[in-house]
Amino acid sequence: MKDYLHVFSSLFYRKVIQTVCITIAALGIFYISCIIFCTPAEALAGAGPGATGAGFYLPTYFSAPGAAVEQAGQPEKPVGATAVTAGTDKKAAFSINSTIKTVPTAPTTGLTTSNVPAVVAGTATTETAVTAPAVGLLNLKAPARVTAGEKFALSLQTKDGFPLLPGEDAAFFESCDGEEPQLVGICTLDATGTARLQLQKTKAGFYSYSVLAGPFQDGIAVTVLPGKPAALFTAQKRLFLEAGSRAAAEFSVEDAYGNKVAADRQAEFGKQLAVLISGPDDKKETPPSVENFSIAANPAGNFVIKFTADIIGDYIVKATLPEGGVSAHSIVCARELGAVTDVDLAVQDGKEPFLRLSKDPAQPGRLELGVVLRGENNITKTSSPAEERNIIFSTDRPDLLRIEKTAGSSALLTEKGKGGLANVTVSYIGSGKGLQKSMPIYIAGDPVKIKAETIIDDLIAWVELTLADQEGRPTWEKAKGYRLDTPAGLKVAAQNYFDRGKAEFVLNAEKYGCYNVGITAEGGLSHNLQLVFLKKPKPAQQAVLFIGQESYIKDGQPAKVSPAPETCFGRVFVPVEFLYDAFGVEVSIFPRLKKITLQSPDGTEIIIDGTALQLTTTNTQKGSTVITPIGTLFLQEKTGTYFVPAGIIARILGLEVDYLPKRNQIEHVTFIRR
Repeated sequence: MKDYLHVFSSLFYRKVIQTVCITIAALGIFYISCIIFCTPAEALAGAGPGATGAGFYLPTYFSAPGAAVEQAGQPEKPVGATAVTAGTDKKAAFSINSTIKTVPTAPTTGLTTSNVPAVVAGTATTETAVTAPAVGLLNLKAPARVTAGEKFALSLQTKDGFPLLPGEDAAFFESCDGEEPQLVGICTLDATGTARLQLQKTKAGFYSYSVLAGPFQDGIAVTVLPGKPAALFTAQKRLFLEAGSRAAAEFSVEDAYGNKVAADRQAEFGKQLAVLISGPDDKKETPPSVENFSIAANPAGNFVIKFTADIIGDYIVKATLPEGGVSAHSIVCARELGAVTDVDLAVQDGKEPFLRLSKDPAQPGRLELGVVLRGENNITKTSSPAEERNIIFSTDRPDLLRIEKTAGSSALLTEKGKGGLANVTVSYIGSGKGLQKSMPIYIAGDPVKIKAETIIDDLIAWVELTLADQEGRPTWEKAKGYRLDTPAGLKVAAQNYFDRGKAEFVLNAEKYGCYNVGITAEGGLSHNLQLVFLKKPKPAQQAVLFIGQESYIKDGQPAKVSPAPETCFGRVFVPVEFLYDAFGVEVSIFPRLKKITLQSPDGTEIIIDGTALQLTTTNTQKGSTVITPIGTLFLQEKTGTYFVPAGIIARILGLEVDYLPKRNQIEHVTFIRR
């Protein structure tokens, strides 16, 4: 975006200066001509675009008034969003990983034919709006598809009416798979108004290109396809299964640049991949028999080689690319199941462990669970009829779930009209031992509201959204989009969609203050969120506290503390709010537990537990923790807040403390940070 604005402004003002110079020269020549030929002044009256006789052409470099900069739309969904936990750790978890991306903010791309000024996406306000480039006088051409590593050219041809000036430059921008556009080259237009930029891309993907010449722009898209297969990899080097069952060896293909080459389902698989299989009784690799072998492509674009491992032993599956002789192999280990060593519980048909409460009691929500037995050598199998008798299902919430055992070691769960969390347990009793595996099942109604949990640190806000039913229980929406309505001064830094009923977004504020954010989810659910960004106080290098007074000196400047500090049994007690204002310590109060947590900027954590009567100090940098017993007066509740001994807390935070006077009643305390 910065490159785009810089180049745009540079070309724009350069164009203006050139045009002004040419215009002045033309007017001067015209004026002299008028004098020489004694043209009456009245003859020039009314000359203009619509007047007959003399006509002048001056290029217009400014868009129509009011062409404001618009904000980009919704960001893309992230892959693998990090789960957010409550508490301080949630802040780190909210730092969403690099797979989350936002829609690029400039410049607008795509083939445009309209002469209406284009609107450049961005985040500028109306006070800092940049006039959008115009379109319609540029024609950018490029091949629609190229392969990775292949050279191609972007060709620019200006149309009739383009105000071509000597030394005119054209700036080319590139965006790959929705990333931020970047400047890739600047070319000078030749005398015919054409420019050409040659490129070579090794990364496969969807590329958007835009060109900017003067105030005009145009765009085009180029798809870079993977190159020829050059590398072959196996998904699993060693695969264990029960003898007599069907084996599936998976292979992936890449080109010379590391781009994944998907298996072509339209072409004949035998021409894409040569396969040799050697079994336990084979002395050499042989092509598999047709009746015992198949090759296909899975949804991920990988080759899947299936065959029956009918005898005990090791099978070597070797796959080779027809061109280049590159090969890879996978070992399929066929074994006897042996004794059952573990049991697994899974939801059938790839569904989530979630039951939706039905609005019709006659048709309650149902969910099917399946059991997989795991034997020696990590072999898995479905249970036999004899083994099914050893499988028992149970739940800790029979008031929420009804369990019916079905054929094939499966269980059908039926909700009873009430929401909550129920654990379903499968037990396998056999060979003189019992094996168990449990799975939590969430039961809730339809989502009717949005709950928000917010963490604010300086000018950054991390917000976690939860879809909840009428009773406030989290629902389990697999995916649902939503829109954020943010006021001026508040920008969306990152955002992802609802996944399993949870979503997160991050906002950046330009300045401190109160902001209202509107959240609207698919289906009409909405929520209004108020965010208050407060400036954190800077920790004082020196603070002087006066006993019994609500004013103190912070780095030589007057400050206020309320309630006033006081002495108790020879110690100075201060309200916990003073620790935040003077020392920059984050304070968390838990009145019901009679507990206070102090977190200093340098990582020191102090927990004052008035119930357990202990002081816990943790140095997060060194990883050390010290627990010290305290008295009942260490944490005092007064006038709606809590008082703590200032000297003890200050020394733990690494400050020096000096009391004056030395021998008589304490009048003031000085805290110094070294």
